[in-house]
Parts: sequence; structure tokens; C-alpha cells
Amino acid sequence: MAGVRGTLYRPGTFAPVPVTAANLAYEDPRTRWMVAVALVRELKGCSLVPFDELRGAEETLR
Repeated sequence: MAGVRGTLYRPGTFAPVPVTAANLAYEDPRTRWMVAVALVRELKGCSLVPFDELRGAEETLR
């Protein structure tokens, strides 16, 4: 896991105030002001494959 996605808040007069939607790394000190809704994953060692190559591979399996 690389971090979290959610709503970033800042201190307000009576309660925290939402600022913006953001993706933050776990090491980011602002994560304590985040209400997370999803985990962010980091993919390593991956390759993009064109859709046409996938379609061709499917047809050869038939």
C-alpha cells in the first residue's frame, strides 16, 4: 500500500473543515487530517499491454 485517498480537512473554529479531495502517502503528516475512503496501491514491475494484443491472445485460445 502506498497511501490513502479521501477528504483532507483543516482545523476550523468549532470543528474540522473539509478542504479538498486528495491522495496522500502514508508518510505525509497531513494523513491525520484525512478521512480516507480508499487505499492507494503502487504497482511495480508491470507492463502495459495493448488491448489488441489481448484480443489476439483470446482468439488463439479458442
